[in-house]
Amino acid sequence: VDVILNSADGSVLFNSATTGYRIMNSQYMPKEEAFLLMVINNNTYSCVFHDLASGSQKWIAELSPIDSFFKSLGSLFTSFKNGDIVSEDKVITTSDFIYASINSELYKMQKSDGKILWKSDFKITNFHLSVNQQSVITMRVAGNIFSSKMALNLLDAKSGAKLWKDDISTKYITYLEDAGDKILIAHTSGFNFYNYSDGKKVWKKDAKGKKIKQVIRIGDDYLYVADKEMNLIDRDGQN
Repeated sequence: VDVILNSADGSVLFNSATTGYRIMNSQYMPKEEAFLLMVINNNTYSCVFHDLASGSQKWIAELSPIDSFFKSLGSLFTSFKNGDIVSEDKVITTSDFIYASINSELYKMQKSDGKILWKSDFKITNFHLSVNQQSVITMRVAGNIFSSKMALNLLDAKSGAKLWKDDISTKYITYLEDAGDKILIAHTSGFNFYNYSDGKKVWKKDAKGKKIKQVIRIGDDYLYVADKEMNLIDRDGQN
């Protein structure tokens, strides 16, 4: 049984004993006075909008069925073979929409009624919503389980269609930031910018750095911060 308590007074806000499903992820939405729950319900991954004012479920959206144990094991080994390693489930909400990854699939839903607008036709390991909310940045492991390569693409937030014909291939990503008209991607040995329009690198060669944790813009220059070093990079990607 999963229970959500009010930390101020200890009152029970949600008790799964009355619903029959198990919570995988929960997110409080203060504007709506509601919980958004990612749950397992009748062997199905589902998304639930739980209204706190009424204490009842406003809607439930069924996303994908759960495979049997042995089928799941087979899928797991197949995923490792194809490089599609399952990531932690993630939810991002906007004023009108919900973006959720579950079982390595990405869904977009209407917040008002849970209607599924689209889902990705490929497996992902992580995703980010662009600052202008018009694009979704998706990532997956490329190659096999021992590969340190990542494949990255941009989806149209409205339709879910890929905006780039080919994925970007980069080393394992350690930091990502939306820079408006381009994406800053830092990996295990450097960083670069990629244009939103075509996915091409802004700099011919990546600026060098080891396991970069953050990149800070200082005027027209960029200061990268790593575990044991930091360096100042100019607008052309040079030390």
